[in-house]
Amino acid sequence: MLPKRGCKYKYFFILTDKLFLFRYYFYIARHSHPIMRLRFEIEYTLNTPTRVLFDRLSTAEGLAEWFADNVTVDGDIYTFWWDKTGARARLIYVRENKSVRFDWLDFADTETNFFEFRLIIHELTGDTALMITDHADEDEVEDAKDLWDTQISNLKNVLGLTE
Repeated sequence: MLPKRGCKYKYFFILTDKLFLFRYYFYIARHSHPIMRLRFEIEYTLNTPTRVLFDRLSTAEGLAEWFADNVTVDGDIYTFWWDKTGARARLIYVRENKSVRFDWLDFADTETNFFEFRLIIHELTGDTALMITDHADEDEVEDAKDLWDTQISNLKNVLGLTE
């Protein structure tokens, strides 16, 4: 059973438990008041070829390697599965080797219902960076960022990158 809405969930679990993290994250997202959701961006440097990284961000098979336990696709609707819990999102756009955006279908607020992956090549260093845009309630932004840190750690392991 999940804690009630007002609980701070960062105190109730360990970040390495990917399944519980995402199940609770989506519980919060579906039951949150949409007015207080804030947009945030996080940048991760991933020294891997853009094409390899983009495949992990834009295909069901690639996303199932690190983001969810399983991903199914029906047209432009992606269902992300963690254990037996599914969350549906519509693929809004794909810009080859540049960006991918998904809109969650279970949110009422259309301004804060998306997450986006953007690839950036830094001109000076040539490094590939992954910029993630997401949304969370004001008091849960840090917890959402911790969740992305855990997921990107999984992605780095899939790509064979060291921490």
